[in-house]
Amino acid sequence: MSLVQPPTPAVDNYPAASPYAYQIQTSRERFLKEISSDDGWTELGEKQGVTLSKKNIEGNPVPIVRGEAVVENVEPWDFLAGVIRAQELRKQWDSRYETGVYLQRFSQSEVVFHALTKGTRFVAAPRDIVGVQKDFVEPDGTYIVVQTSIETDLAQELPKTTRATLNLAGWQFKPEGANTRVVYLVQVALNGSIPSMLANAVANETPLCVGRARDVFYKHGFAPHLKFRGDEKAGGIVYQFENYEPDAHKYICTISTGSAPGDSIEILYDTNKVYTSGVKVTVDGDASAVAVEDNGQGVVRVESKEAGKTVTIVLSK
Repeated sequence: MSLVQPPTPAVDNYPAASPYAYQIQTSRERFLKEISSDDGWTELGEKQGVTLSKKNIEGNPVPIVRGEAVVENVEPWDFLAGVIRAQELRKQWDSRYETGVYLQRFSQSEVVFHALTKGTRFVAAPRDIVGVQKDFVEPDGTYIVVQTSIETDLAQELPKTTRATLNLAGWQFKPEGANTRVVYLVQVALNGSIPSMLANAVANETPLCVGRARDVFYKHGFAPHLKFRGDEKAGGIVYQFENYEPDAHKYICTISTGSAPGDSIEILYDTNKVYTSGVKVTVDGDASAVAVEDNGQGVVRVESKEAGKTVTIVLSK
């Protein structure tokens, strides 16, 4: 049982507004409301350096749970894109996570995703979630990510797997000097047959992911990732997907050059813990379609030179 990443998930008219604007907007409003008030929240104390809390919703058996922690010496986007979003690193801080793919990309900041979590042998079937995700950046440099379930024909039905409902998930990455304060809030209905004790354990344990992700960063640093672009233009570089293999320290970023050469992107990499002796950059595909330059200080710049080509930028030791 596996999910297959489409090689070019970006829509033809990239960057484009998605049909899920209402779901995203209502999820963002709800997320911001919940993290800005303590009304109805029950403090559960601190565990593993994570402040935990829970909120019961009338008429809904599934509580909202929240975890909060400070991660030292990392910028918000580096932690978000290089630890939280890096698929293989996630497996190190989320023991239930199996795999995930991007089914459709509207822009760098908005995608439709399909994620699969592990089951519990003889007790509960694996769960999968199909949803939409969008990033926001605030004037003070805070990044916010919201996710919610959607219905789409793009997602395959997986055998012996129960489709969970992600009512709301949100992350906030707020700069505090050299550090980043991380808040994670989630409400998910696992659906199907599952013992209530196990369901409650999953709900209570989920916010601890904040602390485990922090510890993964402290030990392994952050994965290479595309710098956030808030000014994507029609005809420019089209971001498809990226992936990172932590054991091999190999990163790939697949892009299409669009119809108007001259656009550029930047890939950020960790010089403190990962690529301490430099990075090797290669291009799979038509290498003449892009010009690549590494400044030796954690930034690889990629500029499109030819239109209509799809290439993969590879970073390795």
